[in-house]
Amino acid sequence: LFRRSFFQWGLRLVCRETQRRHMWNTQHILVMATKISAMWAVYCIATFLSVQYVVVSSDSQSFREQTQLQCDAVTRFSSVSTHVIRAEYAPSFFFEDRPSIAFIVRSPVNAPLLSVIVNDSTWCNFTNGFVTMSYSKTASPTSEDKSNDRDDACTNVRNLTDFVCDGKCERVPEYPNGKPNSTEAECCAICTSLASCGSWAYATGAPAPGTCYMVTSSTVKRLRHSGTRNVGSKSALPPPAPGPPSPPPPPGDTYFAHHLLQARGGSGADAWHWYAGMSSEGNLNGTLFPTPSADMAGCCSNPNAARGVYDHRYPLDKGVLSRAGWAVVDDSDMHLIDNGTGYYDDGWISSQPRPVGNLDWYLFGCGRDYESCLAEFTQAAGPIALPPMSVLGVWWSRHWGEPFDKGLFGPMTEKNIMTEVVDGYLSRDLPLNVVVLDMEWHSMVDAATCTEFIGKKGWGGYSWNTTLFPDPEAFVASVGRSVNGSLGIKVALNYHPDEGIDQCQKNYAAMATALGVDPTSGDSLPDLNPMHTNRTYCDAYFEYMIEPTHAQYAWTDSPRVTTWSNALYVQYPAKKGKRGINFSRYGGLGNHRTAHGFSGDTLRKWDTLAYEIWMTPIASNIAFGWWSHDIGGFSGNVVDKDNHTEGPELFLRWLQFATWAPIFRTHCRYCEQRIWTFGEKWYPLMRATMIARNALVPYIYSHAALNTHAHGRSLLVPMYWDYADSDAAYEAIHQYVFGRDFIVAPIFNASTGPGNTTTKSVWIPETSAWIEWSTGKSVASGWQEHTYTLEQTPVWVRAGAMIPTQTMSSCYQPYADPTVWIIVPGGSSGTASLYEDASDSMAFRSGEAATTVVTYSIASTGNASAAGTRVMNVTIAAAVGQYAGMPTSRLHQVLLMAADGVPSDARCNGASVPETPPNTVPGRWKQTEHSVAGSAGGYVVACAAAEVAQVLSIRIDLP
Repeated sequence: LFRRSFFQWGLRLVCRETQRRHMWNTQHILVMATKISAMWAVYCIATFLSVQYVVVSSDSQSFREQTQLQCDAVTRFSSVSTHVIRAEYAPSFFFEDRPSIAFIVRSPVNAPLLSVIVNDSTWCNFTNGFVTMSYSKTASPTSEDKSNDRDDACTNVRNLTDFVCDGKCERVPEYPNGKPNSTEAECCAICTSLASCGSWAYATGAPAPGTCYMVTSSTVKRLRHSGTRNVGSKSALPPPAPGPPSPPPPPGDTYFAHHLLQARGGSGADAWHWYAGMSSEGNLNGTLFPTPSADMAGCCSNPNAARGVYDHRYPLDKGVLSRAGWAVVDDSDMHLIDNGTGYYDDGWISSQPRPVGNLDWYLFGCGRDYESCLAEFTQAAGPIALPPMSVLGVWWSRHWGEPFDKGLFGPMTEKNIMTEVVDGYLSRDLPLNVVVLDMEWHSMVDAATCTEFIGKKGWGGYSWNTTLFPDPEAFVASVGRSVNGSLGIKVALNYHPDEGIDQCQKNYAAMATALGVDPTSGDSLPDLNPMHTNRTYCDAYFEYMIEPTHAQYAWTDSPRVTTWSNALYVQYPAKKGKRGINFSRYGGLGNHRTAHGFSGDTLRKWDTLAYEIWMTPIASNIAFGWWSHDIGGFSGNVVDKDNHTEGPELFLRWLQFATWAPIFRTHCRYCEQRIWTFGEKWYPLMRATMIARNALVPYIYSHAALNTHAHGRSLLVPMYWDYADSDAAYEAIHQYVFGRDFIVAPIFNASTGPGNTTTKSVWIPETSAWIEWSTGKSVASGWQEHTYTLEQTPVWVRAGAMIPTQTMSSCYQPYADPTVWIIVPGGSSGTASLYEDASDSMAFRSGEAATTVVTYSIASTGNASAAGTRVMNVTIAAAVGQYAGMPTSRLHQVLLMAADGVPSDARCNGASVPETPPNTVPGRWKQTEHSVAGSAGGYVVACAAAEVAQVLSIRIDLP
């Protein structure tokens, strides 16, 4: 309020003087400058006094609660969420409240309040109940500033579990207060030659000369001191945890390091301590670092994968999870957003940078509660994107050209895409949800005439090659034609938005006019990448370049991307209610809200597959879990006459990973990956991976909405997310948790055993029971080796889980009908949820969606002589919510996976379901050997169609 009033006063003064003086001279200018200087002096004094008032007030009310606390004129701290504190330094006295590209919610409404512990002339200590932070108002030189250092000065502080005073008061776990006869008093007595030992001891020899060690556990302030030996002041925080000394803080850290900013949280084994400048060792990493060389063409070596360094050429950025219990995200250099958040609103990237020298840090002090940490990250940084359901199905993509296609474009024509790809999949009853056209669709023409196709591939450009695609709009509509009256197949186009827009582009004149360029000049227009922050340019670009291509999804194949440029390809269609995606290279923090990852060109080799299995779940640590890899690898040598550029076993294992990956997208260059071309031995095995993926779509989409979008838990997460207290969970780097109910450990080695078998070491957690997905058999816990045939993928499912799946009949429609509920053995009860919405629409953001909750329980009848001694009751609740296109009724089936006996009776809403042979119509139940999503077979109870607004009760009498 004071700042607003001050500047309004100043503005009125300037306007009044301007009105009074029709002509300015030197004297008038000097008078005005004097008035402005006086106003600035008054402002600075008033700001200082207001800060002093806050300090005095906080002394009289030590636990004054608030979500923000300004400790002095240049620092402000905010409670963002339970485990997150924001720390700001503003040397210009102006703090930043605008959203950034990384953090779009600066002040969440549910943030816990801050309680001030002490706020005097020296210290500002506070807590939000979970994280306690301490800040010194008086700067203390760090080890970087040695102007006053003396040889005998204390230069570092360590935890009380270290040696004290030349080791004479060694602290060990058995004696936390020192060994017998080595009391705190004796420790201080050793240091009597030093001035005022107080609560600190001083080491003159081993283990580290010139080091001050804390003696009493009640002393809770980390202190770096220089120039004097009197180092005994108290504060509210303990010193950092013991460990190797951290490297000197970089220049950007110096302010908070000088002011001894530190924090603590947690308790017991989960306790953590942090101080400014502390090494981030223990960070569990984020995702593939956003560099122009992000392509993994040379990947991947594996020198030290367990420690997070898989291949130094392809580093992972840091995430917000750490075994040390804390992580710091530096938001200081992130672009800011004006007039909104930039997340499906009118906000736009700001042209006004932050004041020079500002620091903006987010401290995540989550301990080992990793899932909560990501939920809190997405509260501040925005939710993870919810893709259209078709994106979660099966994709086809390839790059055409020499030498195998007998020409630059080979058979890539509108006709052949339809007959050899789309019809090829559909005629074989294979799922196909997205067709991708690589760069050949926008090939080059003669720059002089803009009419003649000259047979060169166009890296950039936005006009269809009408030689290959005479009617692009009709082609896109034909690919997406209704399949059995259902949704159809989507088309994605490859864009390279970094080559410029020449005069031969279809809508060049309209684009040039919108940008104020004479369209007759023929001047090349800039492309999106260098102009992506210019709103006028972007409005014209999407209206005249992107929309006329008619593509539903975008693939921005450029290494020079940003979080903002990636988001535009999703934000602009959303303005018209369309839900699209852009799969692109990672642009940095905040990219999780809109983009899906494209990991770049890769080599076709086992090492690449192993790397993708390792890095994909780790990306969940920074919320960027929707990675799309080139399944099968992009480039490599031909291995046979059919243009297969990888051996069939490698491709099969890659497809098996794709079944349990975020996105199932095959892609390669100058190659053939249509699975029916691999022959009779391999086709059935490869087909099974696609059928399984299609079956899992309801489970994946429900998780994407109810867990990933709503709470920040990606589809794939590392084992330690759910088993943080187990060292084995951090060592099991080539397996992961899929959703909440599966453990997947894809094979990434060639078979060496008899009958093309492979042996793999896996870890099964001890704290819960797991069932092998393909057999229905229980499995022991701990580390173990298993042998797998070519058709097997190491997958386990939580005992007693309930998994919603679909059949091939639902592949091209927006809902699963029938919905097949797989009930896994080993439990007495369970629950699952099925989420649905109008998948291509943005209406889900306004609540247009439906969720169906299903529960089951098994109870004994108490009559051992009866035919059925146990009863399973399955309750399918009425759907909650509505959306456009929602079915009024649907079929439900219950599959009792690996049932250990024949059910004696089954009833749907009281109506008996008699046993009949397999493959019967709805209204019957049957035994089946058919594998749903690769699971073991079992008994299926198939109910007649039921109203979605009504409860469906199913009773099954078990042996």
